[in-house]
Parts: sequence; C-alpha cells; structure tokens
Amino acid sequence: MDKRDLVNAVSVASDLPRSVVNRVIKETMDSVVFAVAAGESVRLSGFGTFEIQRRAPRTARNPRTNQQLVVPEKNIPRFRPSPVFKDAVSDTG
Repeated sequence: MDKRDLVNAVSVASDLPRSVVNRVIKETMDSVVFAVAAGESVRLSGFGTFEIQRRAPRTARNPRTNQQLVVPEKNIPRFRPSPVFKDAVSDTG
C-alpha cells in the first residue's frame, strides 16, 4: 500500500473527499517528522511510537581498499509498534 492507496482507503471508509484526506495525511506525516526531528517522541495509541535513536560513532572498513574509516554519530528515526499493532500483524500469519 502506498500513500495514494491509503488516501483512497481512508476516503472510502470516512466518506470524505480524497483531497481532504490527502491533506490531513500529509499534514499528519509532516507533523510527525517535525516533532521527531526536534527530539520529541510521537506516541499514537494503538499504533506505535516514533522517536529519535542516537547511533554511536563506529569504525567501519571499506571492503575494496580494506581501509578503516570512522563513521560519525548520527540520529536515526525509529518506530516501535504498539502491542495492538504487533498482535494484529502476528494474527495474520
């Protein structure tokens, strides 16, 4: 499912125009990205938590030259699904 499919599904389920649903989904995603980039956690009950995880600096090796290089620390986005989400996924198997 891509964003277009999601917009169509929510539009049908909510009986709202696709243009309205598209804007709401876009603004929701933008708000989540903005909050996480600012260091906040975003918790959506029954869905999951979006947060920043700090990746420590590490040493890596270039496989072609065998040269070692330092990969600097950085922040990466992380999503932790809620137990409800996990149960729904595990029940579909």
